Amino acid sequence: MINNKRELMDNIGKYQVKPFTKYRRNIELITKEGWRKRNTHTIIEIDVTNAREMIQKHKEKTGETISFTAWVIKCVAQTLSENKDFNAYRHGKKK
Repeated sequence: MINNKRELMDNIGKYQVKPFTKYRRNIELITKEGWRKRNTHTIIEIDVTNAREMIQKHKEKTGETISFTAWVIKCVAQTLSENKDFNAYRHGKKK
């Protein structure tokens, strides 16, 4: 059983502890201010024509069917893999 946060962090694999950049601290301030304001929900429209064509071409080429959801998850995972700062856990106030 894991008794503290430090032990949990030791069990999850490789990670780095880095100080927040000035840019990220500014984002934090804006986010905190945003929580105090009223939210407006909107509906957006995104053109996914190219994505659907890529999925269809893959199916024609390999015979393998890929769901759109799986494709989106793959894109998010690849982005997190290539940009480690997007996949961060806050530790304390400035790290």
